[in-house]
Amino acid sequence: MHQILLIAMKDMKRDGLRAYKKLLLVTFASLITIVSISNGLSFLFKEGLFINKANVVVVNEDAHPLSNLLLHQVSEDQNIKNILDILVLQNVEEAEKTVENNNAMAAIIIPKGFINSLEVGRNYPVQLITNSASPVQSKVIESLLNSYMKSVSAGQSAVNAVWDYYGMTDMSYEEKSKKIDSVINDITFRVYLARSNVLNKETILSINNISSMEFYLFSVLVLLTMFIAITGGKEVIYERNNLVFKRLRLGGVSGFKYLLGKYIYLFCKILIQSSFILIITLFILNTNINKEFLLLILLFVLVNCSVISLGLFASLYIGSEDKYVTMGNSFILIMAIIGGSFIPTIYLPDNITILSRYTPNYWALNGFIGIFTNNQKDVHTSLMVLALVTIMFFIASITTLTYKERCGKS
Repeated sequence: MHQILLIAMKDMKRDGLRAYKKLLLVTFASLITIVSISNGLSFLFKEGLFINKANVVVVNEDAHPLSNLLLHQVSEDQNIKNILDILVLQNVEEAEKTVENNNAMAAIIIPKGFINSLEVGRNYPVQLITNSASPVQSKVIESLLNSYMKSVSAGQSAVNAVWDYYGMTDMSYEEKSKKIDSVINDITFRVYLARSNVLNKETILSINNISSMEFYLFSVLVLLTMFIAITGGKEVIYERNNLVFKRLRLGGVSGFKYLLGKYIYLFCKILIQSSFILIITLFILNTNINKEFLLLILLFVLVNCSVISLGLFASLYIGSEDKYVTMGNSFILIMAIIGGSFIPTIYLPDNITILSRYTPNYWALNGFIGIFTNNQKDVHTSLMVLALVTIMFFIASITTLTYKERCGKS
């Protein structure tokens, strides 16, 4: 243990006054990056980004009072208002022209005799005209209309049953129609009330519950950790190429002790150089010393450990310092892009999201979001993955260095 601490202290002492200058430079550069990105991409964290409100025009050719009532109920529904702006027009030509001019995403045409068709079981289809320039909104409108028509079909079946029942009596067509009007009215209100009460709204917390500043503070903190870990790997390559490790080995320092000393040094270096950003992150998150605070610290520690293990492992297979730095910076940039450090993974294509799971960025941010959205499953999964990466690559590093010792390649 004494030899391990000596290796770590030697490297820390070598940094000396340089650590103070680097701390100021790293903090200043990180803060500029955080402020710039969080302001520029703040729209990604605002509710309602996924689908903008769509303009829809409706032409009601049916003069039946219940048709107007249904249209009024739909247009006043608050859930529908959140995604649709409904405008009632008087003729089909005007509606078609509105859609063609891209002033509306879709037009819905309610045909003449639509409500009366319920009496005789006929199919009077509602016409939907969509705009190909807005496929997402058009698909949403189509789904809403299909859902509505299923409710109408259910109501139609109920009315047909009542019509058949009255058909077994001596009532005339006019008498049955008069009876059916009250049944349609009753069913319409029952379906409307059922639709209003069938959903028990529950909001699932997601990335929209985290501000862009909070997200990018932790995201940049993870990237900072990765860049600092590269410097440690570079030093390992330098000491291998300049026979420093060979002299240490002759002095009785094993590969395990050497790597563990480097590990402790890098962990302390990351902790010192990222301390200001970490403190600012905890201050902005306004976390007390509670479960969330402890989970966040544990997540940060495991992120540090995992990237150090990856950096040390890579340094044992790359012989050139310049090559290692170039490749390391390139991989960090790629992992930042596909891992969600710049654009959260929920906005990335599915094939990119699959690749993102092979980056430490993804699991770090997945755990971070999970902590503040109370998603315990994501938090525990992220912590386990990062811990597994730390252990696997540290053991792989020790095994590789031990093998090279025996072969005389280190």
